[in-house]
Amino acid sequence: MECSSQDYVPETVNLREYCELIQYGFTQSASEAKIGPKFLRITDIQKNPVDWSTVPYCEISKEDFRKYLLEPGDIVIARTGASTGTSAIYKENMPESVFASYLIRIRPTAAFLPDFVYYFLQSASYKEHVKSIVGGSAQPNANAVQLTNVQIPLMTIEAQKQVCKLLGCLDNNISTNIEMSKTLEEIARAIFKHWFIDFEFPNENGEPYKSSGGEMIDSPLGPIPKGWRVGNISDIANILGGGTPRTSIDEYWDGDIPFFTPKDAKALYCIHTEKCLTKKGLQSCSSRLYEKNTVFITARGTVGKLALAGTPMAMNQSCYALTGKEVSQYFLYFAIDNLVDSLKQSSHGAVFSTITTATLESTKALIPEARMERNFRDRIASFFEIMLTNDEENGKLSKLRDALLPKLMSGEIRVTDIEDKLGRGSNAEST
Repeated sequence: MECSSQDYVPETVNLREYCELIQYGFTQSASEAKIGPKFLRITDIQKNPVDWSTVPYCEISKEDFRKYLLEPGDIVIARTGASTGTSAIYKENMPESVFASYLIRIRPTAAFLPDFVYYFLQSASYKEHVKSIVGGSAQPNANAVQLTNVQIPLMTIEAQKQVCKLLGCLDNNISTNIEMSKTLEEIARAIFKHWFIDFEFPNENGEPYKSSGGEMIDSPLGPIPKGWRVGNISDIANILGGGTPRTSIDEYWDGDIPFFTPKDAKALYCIHTEKCLTKKGLQSCSSRLYEKNTVFITARGTVGKLALAGTPMAMNQSCYALTGKEVSQYFLYFAIDNLVDSLKQSSHGAVFSTITTATLESTKALIPEARMERNFRDRIASFFEIMLTNDEENGKLSKLRDALLPKLMSGEIRVTDIEDKLGRGSNAEST
């Protein structure tokens, strides 16, 4: 891979002048039913990469379909809310999709590779540009002109290709880890369902219990295997709370202790949080330092979102922390996940839904025979270890990508500079 210093042009140009299309999205209601194409919204682009399995659909006329259909290389940018400036790129082999009204679509001219523009929109300089637009607005928003009225480095197409190839390699590794973790979680979830919902766990002969004639007994939750029982969530979990130190005291914040809030419930494991506490901050609030694999459940506003602590962390008062009573955290995670719909239905509040401690304590839960729960833990423990390792590696790859991004964009470092260092490292190891 070659990329000479002549490829890097110090000139910058206005992005808006190098877009052949700038367009607002389509106003329509989303639907879970497959009544039309996928309907990409702000919510959907907050995850990187987009999880297309969760993107809803919409009903749309043929005329509007042609007008708002995304094409490979199109970039969408959020124009309102806390996610203003967040972007995603639409590529080949992605599901057929139109885009919602709170997004704008841009399509760069031939002077820019779409991937290069997309990476520029992830840069700290672009985020600062967005910040200068929205300021401290309670409801941030920006229009298409503002979001594209920004200076972008102008490089040769060859130089852009090299930048995108390097950054894309990091992103591909991140995506591979995400897909692997997603598959492992789906397998673990399927095993949980097979054993603890369908009751087809292996009997003493290795055969599926229920379909092989295993004895069932009546319970408040319906027929369950003999030797199992029904209790409450409080019988399988310690239900613990959190708290927030005073935000006006600077010495409580920006430390190295992750501080979990509902905003951080984005994936199975949470390692990095939006806010962090100092030791003094932790000491000044009612949250303890929760251990790795603690189950967090959001209890106010958007209720019922789950996450596992990927590292020791504190937690605010809008969540509960759950630790197992003679059951593993893995079993507890899936057991609570299976009860989320019931918890939501039992939540209280005229304006914001709230899961109360009393609701958690009184909600019925299946309690399996201890040996079977241990067998489940042993079967899936390695899955969770791999998923956590993948998330940790992705954190490091993301930091590396974010550190390289502005330097590559500005020409401060070149792709060949990185390759030279890697080459010298390899030679040094071989001598």
